[in-house]
Amino acid sequence: MKLSTRCWAIFLISLFSYVYTQAQDKDSTATQRKIKLSWGFKGQISASTDIKDNLFVHFGGPGITLSANKLGLFIGMYPSIRFYDQTQISPLLGMGMQFMVGKWVFPVLVHNINSQNNPDIVFTYGLGYRF
Repeated sequence: MKLSTRCWAIFLISLFSYVYTQAQDKDSTATQRKIKLSWGFKGQISASTDIKDNLFVHFGGPGITLSANKLGLFIGMYPSIRFYDQTQISPLLGMGMQFMVGKWVFPVLVHNINSQNNPDIVFTYGLGYRF
């Protein structure tokens, strides 16, 4: 495995461990958590990167939200702006999911970049804020 793959595997395991421990009730007699499924637009902005050092800025788009108290999972589409080659900018539509913990979001998205010579599918990961 590459070093970057190992780092991301450790990061994802740590993130899921943190989310899982936060989801556990400290008292078994505590009120039950309600899991809510909803559809719509989410107000959020996030930034992510890929292994080719492209920077993506994402905005909330349509999708499905599964949430329980401060934790959530949003699966949908994200209008994005791609910054590359120091001065180039292009609009894109990404799709994927983001994990929500409180007001923080952790996007893991897929973008299809169509260039003249070779179309490319790019996976991105990052950090953002939910309104």
